[in-house]
Amino acid sequence: MRKRVTLVMILAVMLFASLAFARDDDSHGRDRTPEFGWALVSNGSTIATTLDDWNRLDEWIVDDDRVLFARFGKVEYLIRDRSTLDRVDQLVEPIRKLGEKAREVAATRPAHNGDKLRRRDWKERLRPLKEKRRELLRRVSNEIEALARNALGQGRAQRLN
Repeated sequence: MRKRVTLVMILAVMLFASLAFARDDDSHGRDRTPEFGWALVSNGSTIATTLDDWNRLDEWIVDDDRVLFARFGKVEYLIRDRSTLDRVDQLVEPIRKLGEKAREVAATRPAHNGDKLRRRDWKERLRPLKEKRRELLRRVSNEIEALARNALGQGRAQRLN
């Protein structure tokens, strides 16, 4: 009996310790600025890690601009270097293709919001595309950060603030 209680206590401590370390505290997470964020306008589309980055980019561009907005903490840059943008375009192409599929699914959205069954079906069809997009954004962000840092190091970025 004593061994069982000890084992349960050890498991409980391990569980609470892992929860404490793995927890993302929402009260702090909402105010925290992620270290790196980006938004790209190129080839007729805009892709961004967050809506805030998208909005910040929108403040700095004019129609038909081709630009990468890069944010390191609170320091922001615009990169217009062609070779950097070409490489970023290659990295985000799968995300663009997912966007096209999502638009096709969105076109099937029920016109009447009272049709809960069709709306639920529509959301279920869209969910895997959203999850895949999130995964792809995470995957390419490290490479885009490296490209942005390289452009900074070579003086090919305009500091905004």
